[in-house]
Amino acid sequence: MLEYTFYDNEATGLSKRHDQVTQFGGVTCDASFGVKDSISQFVRLLPYVVPHPTALRVVRKTAGELCDPSLISDYAAAGNISRFLTPARGVTRVFVTYNGIRYDDELLRTTLFRNLRNPYFNTGRDAIKIDLLSVVRLVVAADPEALVVPRDAEGKMSLRLEALCPANGIQLQAHDAYHDSVATMALFRLVQAKAPWAIDLAMQCGSASRMDDLLANAIKTGEPIFSFTSFGTPDFAPLAIMATHQKKYIGLDLRTDTYAEDCGRIAEQLYKSGTPFQVVTSNKFPLLLTRAQMRDVRGYELPESLVERANEINNKTAFLAAAKDAVSLNTFEKVNDSTSEELIYGDRISRDDESRMATFNSSGNWIDRARVPFTDKRLRDFSARIILDAVANGEAALPPDVIRTLTLDCAEALCRPFAASDARYTTISKCMEDGADDAWTDWARERYGDHPVFDAVPRAMMKAPAAGQMAFGF
Repeated sequence: MLEYTFYDNEATGLSKRHDQVTQFGGVTCDASFGVKDSISQFVRLLPYVVPHPTALRVVRKTAGELCDPSLISDYAAAGNISRFLTPARGVTRVFVTYNGIRYDDELLRTTLFRNLRNPYFNTGRDAIKIDLLSVVRLVVAADPEALVVPRDAEGKMSLRLEALCPANGIQLQAHDAYHDSVATMALFRLVQAKAPWAIDLAMQCGSASRMDDLLANAIKTGEPIFSFTSFGTPDFAPLAIMATHQKKYIGLDLRTDTYAEDCGRIAEQLYKSGTPFQVVTSNKFPLLLTRAQMRDVRGYELPESLVERANEINNKTAFLAAAKDAVSLNTFEKVNDSTSEELIYGDRISRDDESRMATFNSSGNWIDRARVPFTDKRLRDFSARIILDAVANGEAALPPDVIRTLTLDCAEALCRPFAASDARYTTISKCMEDGADDAWTDWARERYGDHPVFDAVPRAMMKAPAAGQMAFGF
């Protein structure tokens, strides 16, 4: 059985590890696009998350509205999101976002992980994930007449959902997660009708196992594949896939007639502009075409000279070994003093702690939750935050000694609003430097209490904290 789930988030900022979903919306339908389930929920702001004024303007909300006590808690929302995103056994679920795989999906993973739920909602052999924006870019490059593409004030193509949908007769209420999801579903159906080959290709590329099989075969046989990219000028790059490590594959652009013979330099050239080396990640929806598909879609036949070059590369043993070494390196800068959220892909959760997560989530008593003995430091941090959020909002009453212990377990997170402006998460200082308006400043002063950064704001605009007020109310 096949199902589609279209979903979207609105959030407090751009950090996929430290910001918070403020609205989650989604629609699940069957293969004929009959709606089976839907969700739209606005989420209460966490005590330690500072909403950036720019993000608030985008979603047309005030900071005060995000603190409405009638809104669902982050913890309860995560439970609902997890249930919505989990298909029944034996169902192939196609997860579709619009420009969401690299941010929205990771923000959702963080939300689920931080709330003691399974974060890997769209992985596994029965899961397919599609970024519809990438598919639209492919269609515009290969079949320009299939869709109406609007232009912005400068005459440039605009593929923003709020511009593309109305141009193609699809109405939407922009920057509302639920309505964006419904519009994404309508746009998906339109692309399927106008360019069915693109959706067929997307279904293949959205399966990590299919991409692993394709790429592994390319390494074994030396058969070139084409990688579609649309950063700047759209391009179909013919690649010789040379090596792999943990879902990442390294390919060499065959149009490069001179490439690094110095095996030690390959790692230095990865992820850089103009590099002939391309890293393809099988579970991040790479748009890959075989030679036969390239012939069908573009009418393009790979020149024999490039086929010969691929064979030549495939026989360079030392070069291939160097490529494997390069792709196995962690080429991204490691973060010092990682937060618990940044360790989402760190050590696996033990089976004992997985059992404790189930106990925590099934309990209806906050004091029992506080007594769950997690051994993983990340889970102790997260569970403490969940409980203290409930305390701060009057949903739980715990003894002072228990609250003190919980506060120590999550002290790093609770201090985040007061960190410097160069922190990896949004802080009061950062918002003030970015030009927070008077209303936001007044709200922040009332919520977080006195802070030196407010000295930069005229005294007449400041509100004194209530007598005896403590940060976050506990």
